[in-house]
Amino acid sequence: MNYSIDACNCLLIKAKGKFRSAELSFNDGLFDSAVSDLYYSAFQTVCALMVLRGLSIKKHTHVRGFVNKELGLTGVVSLELVKMYNVLMTSREDADYKPDVFHEKEYVEEVIEKVRKFNVELQKLINDGLL
Repeated sequence: MNYSIDACNCLLIKAKGKFRSAELSFNDGLFDSAVSDLYYSAFQTVCALMVLRGLSIKKHTHVRGFVNKELGLTGVVSLELVKMYNVLMTSREDADYKPDVFHEKEYVEEVIEKVRKFNVELQKLINDGLL
């Protein structure tokens, strides 16, 4: 196996762990923690795809640019899910760094399902080798 496949698999394992952690946090009423973990789950899934394509991962904004340009503008991923990724990135920053921001249960509940769908779509791309 080569480095990119190994790295991709490791990132997907981490993404699944972050998603599971988000579910546990949600169930415990820790909604900001859930938002943070949901973002990292989606982020690591995108990074897995990027690594598989031989792309470097420099910054979170670089990964966001990949989502917007390579996945959204090309129609590979729905614009709804691309928008969700962008909003989630900001929500994660708010959850982690703004002391006066608290995410509500209903918001997190909605985002959990969107991140699940986002990750499944990217996993299909990885498995099918479409990109």
